[in-house]
Amino acid sequence: MLDTVQAPVRRDLRALTDAGLLDAAGAGRGRTYHGSPDLRALWADIRSSRPPKAVDDPHETLAQQQLPGIDAPLARRGTLDPA
Repeated sequence: MLDTVQAPVRRDLRALTDAGLLDAAGAGRGRTYHGSPDLRALWADIRSSRPPKAVDDPHETLAQQQLPGIDAPLARRGTLDPA
């Protein structure tokens, strides 16, 4: 059963490598795949063209909130600022 699953995966990884989207390193069970420089450049272009997120870190917003029944706002995740 495992061979029937691995065959399409191997085929797809080979196709992505042949297309220049992935770089393969190593051999056998130690083989790893990483995005090629072209793929990384394309992803960087896509990310830079997107508008910035309203909130980059959801914990930052939570840290500014107050818990019910507690007078001090949260200073950091899981801690309270007594001041």
